[in-house]
Amino acid sequence: MKPLITIIKPILILFLVVNLFFWMVYHASGHKIPVQTDLTFGFISLFLGLGILFLYLKKL
Repeated sequence: MKPLITIIKPILILFLVVNLFFWMVYHASGHKIPVQTDLTFGFISLFLGLGILFLYLKKL
């Protein structure tokens, strides 16, 4: 189980960084972002952040 956590954690962090990067790019483009798209980015970031936090706390 421990090797699996060491593989999953960097992947989750990478997905979180990529998700937040695209969210920032969409907002910086100057176009009006639909609320549904904004909520989707927010919920994905929330779930990825909670997953990373869960894996970190499980390690302690």
